[in-house]
Amino acid sequence: MYPSTFLEQNMSDTAPAGPTTTTSGIEADSGVAADGGSNDGEGGAVAGLEATSTTIAVRAESALHTDKGTTTIAEGVVAKIVGIATREVAGIHSMGSGAGRAMGSVKDLLPGGSSSVTEGVSVEVGSTQAAADLSIVTEYGMAIQDVAQAVRDNVIRRVQQMTGLEMVEVNIAVTDVNVPTKSAGTPSVPGASSGRQQRVQ
Repeated sequence: MYPSTFLEQNMSDTAPAGPTTTTSGIEADSGVAADGGSNDGEGGAVAGLEATSTTIAVRAESALHTDKGTTTIAEGVVAKIVGIATREVAGIHSMGSGAGRAMGSVKDLLPGGSSSVTEGVSVEVGSTQAAADLSIVTEYGMAIQDVAQAVRDNVIRRVQQMTGLEMVEVNIAVTDVNVPTKSAGTPSVPGASSGRQQRVQ
């Protein structure tokens, strides 16, 4: 019989190192930490796929921008549409400031002259959107807030229908109210004396 020390030494010398090497290789390939940490191999593979993926941004086509070409609409075109659409609404007497309306009246008196449909209209036009600022004079007796909303709705509908532009903003300034003359029966305004003290701010 061999001494116990000889058997222990012989067994340690002849023990196969393959499983240990193989296990070490598996751990290295799978990303398992030596201290029992989590497996990062799968996460690394997903991260690798995400790093190699490509995102392509596709611009949505509109009526003005297609793969066949681009349509550009001038501000003057939009201003005319806005001016005409505003005058289509019941309760609009005129458009523009006092000085602008006076000039328009003079043009109307001249032979072949006429006031511009863009009077009281200011627009800003981009590639796909537009905005408008309006100055209007309403007729006496009409609900101003209803007239303004009707103007806003009609302007948005007309511009988007005729140009394809998105109307993002329509600001309306009511600068005056047209009051009928005395011959037509001017309504009396009680308490409208010049010496009346202001009650509201």
